[in-house]
Amino acid sequence: MVVNKKKLSREQWLSNLTVATIIMSIWLLKFLPHQWGTIILLTGAGIYWYHRILKKFKK
Repeated sequence: MVVNKKKLSREQWLSNLTVATIIMSIWLLKFLPHQWGTIILLTGAGIYWYHRILKKFKK
């Protein structure tokens, strides 16, 4: 992916970077003690859906 960076458009590069960051953060959650990983993951999902619902009602 680093080798082909010049061939990608800015939008494709940012899209790939976003997906890689999200996957890495989900993977790192498993190293947190006890239920903190689940709490953070559910909070993040809740915030995402909250913003998505707000965006739908603003239209």
